[in-house]
Amino acid sequence: MARVRVPWPAWLCLAALTVACSCSGLSLLPSSSGGAPQNFPLTPNPLSVQITLDTAHAVSDPGEAGVARERSLYGQFAGGLEATLALPGGLLTQDSDGNLTPAFGTPVKMTPVSAIGGLPFSQGYLAAFQLGPEGLLMSEPASLTVDLHTDYPPATLVGFASDDNGDNFHLVPIDVSSGGGLTIVTFSLSHFSTYGVAQATAAEVTAQQAHPPSSPGDQDEDLLAAPATQKETALLDEHDRTVKPDLTKVDQLNASCNLVAATALEFETWYGHVDKAGALQHFQNTIASDTSVLRSALKDCLKKACPLCLSGGKPTKASVNQMLTLSTMMQSVDKAADNMPDAVYWMDLANQCAAKAGLPLPQPPVAACDGGNCGPVATPSSCP
Repeated sequence: MARVRVPWPAWLCLAALTVACSCSGLSLLPSSSGGAPQNFPLTPNPLSVQITLDTAHAVSDPGEAGVARERSLYGQFAGGLEATLALPGGLLTQDSDGNLTPAFGTPVKMTPVSAIGGLPFSQGYLAAFQLGPEGLLMSEPASLTVDLHTDYPPATLVGFASDDNGDNFHLVPIDVSSGGGLTIVTFSLSHFSTYGVAQATAAEVTAQQAHPPSSPGDQDEDLLAAPATQKETALLDEHDRTVKPDLTKVDQLNASCNLVAATALEFETWYGHVDKAGALQHFQNTIASDTSVLRSALKDCLKKACPLCLSGGKPTKASVNQMLTLSTMMQSVDKAADNMPDAVYWMDLANQCAAKAGLPLPQPPVAACDGGNCGPVATPSSCP
């Protein structure tokens, strides 16, 4: 099957230019110093849609206690529609203070959407799914792949997302392959919500982009659904807004271990966007620098957390959770750095910690990886 890969719809160039000229001074074009408007975050003016679910055809994973990685869901739906949700990393939750907690065994569900009211696209939508539980995070971006089983012109397709109740409707970047009677659409996801794909005109996209969603994170996604000619600028600006401020604190040893883990998650979200945009080579120096800082900080935090977990009597749930969270983020960052031995070492210690507490073990990581800095690591017997 011959395929045309179109990460960002080409007609969005016209949409962005039209918005810049017609929306009461609101510009979604890159500023002179970055890829986002100078007044970012934008003043929220979100649309809401009305979502009806086809719960009878939902597919679910009941969860498996302790399994942290490499889970997937697959479903076949009406009209030959197929969808696969791949979860390569560990599942996490985050409280209002930004603290991460493992959610490794959480059951997940993929429910097709049967109708959407108030959609700002005259041709409706082609496919949409609600992924639950809403707000669940991944230590590495998940991938939602939708096979539409019909040829669609890639440049006419747009990805969208909303909260499960239909609030905060916004655009999201998608990767499209089309040809031979198939159109395959892929989303890179950092959290569970409702996602879909539609055909839309430039005018409809222009109108939608005049309605920024509420959160800066959702606004980032909306901006990243931008012309391919602007993607590297938009990704750099996303990094400067979402990763760099906390990474600077981490680098200056001015961050708690909770913030270190949260910063690693921010990096992984950005890294996933870079990967899906095909821009890893362009950002290789930034990725190398960021992963170096994060790996050093995560290792320091793990050295502090390990004795609390493995020394003395039965460890507390909080100390186990911290050990598991830090080691999980070390594994995700190490994959980005193509250097797994540290992650293997610390995940083994985290497993020992969980076992001592009588809790299910996460799925053990692989003991080797591709690349010059990889290789087997002996199982540690005690904290370093």
